[in-house]
Amino acid sequence: MRAIWLPAILFAAGFNSAHAVSFISADTDQDGYISQEEAKTIDGLSADIFAQLDVNEDNKLSFSEFDAYVKKEDK
Repeated sequence: MRAIWLPAILFAAGFNSAHAVSFISADTDQDGYISQEEAKTIDGLSADIFAQLDVNEDNKLSFSEFDAYVKKEDK
């Protein structure tokens, strides 16, 4: 159920819904974060970039950390 509603909630909060769908697709264990292992499935998201995006250094990417990366790549 979470996977169905999360894109709508994130879009309503001002996030790009396509980014939300990409995030959900990568978050295979559905814990609300992208782990280093899950990040390996995202083209262009190297371990070095992952480390730069992981602002709070918790070894996982929140949606806002991921969204910052995708917005930068979209430019």
